[in-house]
Amino acid sequence: NTVLFEDKVETSDFDFKAVIARATKEGSDTIFASLPADALIAFIRAARINSFRGKILVGDSLFSQEINELGKDAEGLYLVQSW
Repeated sequence: NTVLFEDKVETSDFDFKAVIARATKEGSDTIFASLPADALIAFIRAARINSFRGKILVGDSLFSQEINELGKDAEGLYLVQSW
């Protein structure tokens, strides 16, 4: 495994398009997103809208309510810890 880049973002700004574009350009096959739940939901939706096809690893901020809110967009997520 190789870390291609690390990007820190303001979680109050839910425009994650640039991060997704960079991951795609760099050829990333996996993104680890450690964000608060509301930002994480926005990130996952941005990844789906922008056709990111790699794996998305998420921390422990997704509970069943957030997974239900994501609906089909939650398919293919890898949860480090799920409640």
